[in-house]
Amino acid sequence: MSDTGNEPRYETRTVRAVRGLEARTRTKVEADGWEFVSQDQGRVQTTLTFRRPAPKSRRLLIIIGGTALVLILATIITVGVINERSSPVDAEPTTTAEPSEPMDTPSATPTPTPTEEVPAVNPASNEEVLAAFQGFVNERAAANVLVARAVTSVTFENGVVRIVIDPTSVGVDESSFREVVPFENLAEIFITPMAFNDDIGPRLRASVGSVETVDAAGASRGARTTEWVIQANELE
Repeated sequence: MSDTGNEPRYETRTVRAVRGLEARTRTKVEADGWEFVSQDQGRVQTTLTFRRPAPKSRRLLIIIGGTALVLILATIITVGVINERSSPVDAEPTTTAEPSEPMDTPSATPTPTPTEEVPAVNPASNEEVLAAFQGFVNERAAANVLVARAVTSVTFENGVVRIVIDPTSVGVDESSFREVVPFENLAEIFITPMAFNDDIGPRLRASVGSVETVDAAGASRGARTTEWVIQANELE
């Protein structure tokens, strides 16, 4: 029979990433000491599972400490019984002298605990917002991602990033576009620049209220708010 007491124990962590950016997310999490285990790819997002060795159990220390406490209590009880048997029956009770001066009492007013100040996030400027989202579109288009190649403009006004998508601009009809890009809400693809806690992500979330996608005629192809991005990616 094998000894399983020395087998390593692991703690696991799951992270959700937008499809197409799994490698980027995996690299970031592995940099924090996590080992990649598996991934479950959904229509919109991919769930990545990681693990790392769990901290060593302190159970042995607790057992040793408990045993020592039992031995100390047993010694005290034994000494008490011996002293009781050896003491004379008519011994005078011991009296305790009252202190000559009153003891100082602690102040009733608690000492205030200093609170840790959370550094404020510096919102991204309009130029930084446009550069981040246009940069993501360019990166995906360079990787021959159809939905990115079909983007004809990226604008930012009043907290809204507006992305115009026209499949005909790259010679693709609507039916063929839907077969290749089966997303009901195209904004879920383009929220990626602010879906991470990297250098720019929190600053983008402080400036952008929502991301909207529309077709060439202005009809909506889906929108997502920054609040949705925070909840969907479990960001703080």
